[in-house]
Amino acid sequence: MLYPIRETHSVIPKKLLFYILFTIAFLTIGGYASMAAVATPQSENLFHQAERLEVNIQSIQSGLFSPAMGFDGVESSIELQDVAFASQLSFSAWIKPANLLRKNQAIMGIPGKFWLRTTTQRELQFTQPGVVDHNTQGLLLTNDNWIFVTLVIDLPEVKVYYNSELAGHFIWNGDDSLQHQKLYIGKDNWRENFQGPMYGIQLFDKPLTEEQIRRQYFLVRDKLSLYTGLIFYHPFEESGTFRVDETTMTEQHSLVQLEDSVRGKVGGFNGSTSYIDFGTVPIDNASTIATWIKPETVGGVRRAIAALGHAYAFRLSGEAGLEFTIPQKVDIYEPAHKLKANSWQHLAVSFKEGAGLTFYLHGERIYSYATEEYQNAEKTLKVGTNLWNDFFHGQMDDLLIWNRILSPDEVKEVYAMTGQQWRNDLNLANNNTLIYIVFALIVFLSLIGGLHFYRLRRSVTGAAIVQVDVALHNINATVDANLTDSAFTLEHFAQAMHMSKTKLYNELKEKTGHSPKEYIRERRLEKAACLLKESDMPILAVAFETGFESRAFFNKCFKRKFGETPTEYRKKELCKV
Repeated sequence: MLYPIRETHSVIPKKLLFYILFTIAFLTIGGYASMAAVATPQSENLFHQAERLEVNIQSIQSGLFSPAMGFDGVESSIELQDVAFASQLSFSAWIKPANLLRKNQAIMGIPGKFWLRTTTQRELQFTQPGVVDHNTQGLLLTNDNWIFVTLVIDLPEVKVYYNSELAGHFIWNGDDSLQHQKLYIGKDNWRENFQGPMYGIQLFDKPLTEEQIRRQYFLVRDKLSLYTGLIFYHPFEESGTFRVDETTMTEQHSLVQLEDSVRGKVGGFNGSTSYIDFGTVPIDNASTIATWIKPETVGGVRRAIAALGHAYAFRLSGEAGLEFTIPQKVDIYEPAHKLKANSWQHLAVSFKEGAGLTFYLHGERIYSYATEEYQNAEKTLKVGTNLWNDFFHGQMDDLLIWNRILSPDEVKEVYAMTGQQWRNDLNLANNNTLIYIVFALIVFLSLIGGLHFYRLRRSVTGAAIVQVDVALHNINATVDANLTDSAFTLEHFAQAMHMSKTKLYNELKEKTGHSPKEYIRERRLEKAACLLKESDMPILAVAFETGFESRAFFNKCFKRKFGETPTEYRKKELCKV
């Protein structure tokens, strides 16, 4: 994960020092590997218990998903020996498949019993050899993106999950036993070996519940960096372009660099010949595009923002709204919002082929559209024009493209971040040597700070300490005063603090490590825990009192934070009395 560079003072605060030292120790002993070890209360992870034979398995470092097991698609496999299952089995893993369209690829299975595979139609398949093939209809897997796959067998039922959501529910055919001495991961009877890494492999002789599957998924997903899946960042400045795939060079045509009074250096498009060609890009069937634009004119003619060859085009419509086109398939319009000429607007669109898309304006979701249409086309990215030469006319800044779907909260974070933050972080991302140097420097400074903390602390004036406490006190007081108001938004928070949304976001992230939305929810849940422990208010009343609009959503958030439902939490606390 990547963290922005922040200004520091000569005196390291005690909490910050503790956090740095704890983080260093945590990363040193294995870090995130522990996140993959979420076992059921009833059983242990058999993947680590059984004797296993690994063939051509490579250890891969992939950020949060490290160390992952790499499969080469030809010979790699894992064989678990002397495993015994009766009628129940659960398997889960994060997988990052490659070359999905080339051949079916085995994820895992028991010879003669079943196989869980990906198909060339980019679906998941549960097959009983010689008996039946069950496909997860309509599910389009994505190349080179991490996917959480879960298989639960509780004969005669078989369930397949994709990113914690139920994707297939089948009935077992044939004998009602899973008993066999071997289980394979990464290959099957037909040598359709898996290609790509796997992470956090888990195997149980009990069925996982849907709640356990969701917990496993969100435990990792909620810790994903905003930079996960980011393949391009174009700042329209001389500092150049960040890109993951360096195999082709970015070509600029008739693009000029302008100085804008609001955004600083930006790119200028003349509406007739200006565009950027990124060449063939590593986008499969899911992507998110975000950028700031200042169109000189709106309406009348279409203006392309970005286009992915014959796969899709994101553009301004002739009616001054947003339009997304899948060539020769469908035109999708956002009907309610009209863009303004000569004004900066932040746009984003997320799209998954065969599923649908979502439009965002200034970080807020404004329109969603479900469609099963997709084009399995070459992905040649152009910005500022498309197949029909719909040239953009105006200015553009901070273009970002991911090969995954960003959540609404992530899009809000993108909108709130400044160009300088992106440049700082992505310069670090492109230079591993610099990362190690900075990391080593942090270790050194942390040790020095720890040795001299109490001596240095005496040199801090009381006024400076009071200033920090007062700032955080005001933030807490504002949040606490609005805990019961479910409509208390980032805008209201910023107004109450007399700050811009961007400044509030940066201030709160600096002081607490949370975004405003996350921090409000954390305070609400802490208040709810106090009410559950110290009062006899009904659960629903506690939810409303702390700003949650429904008991179901309150239960979900509470359990994610405390590991148990509000009812379970109250019973446990009462037992302590």
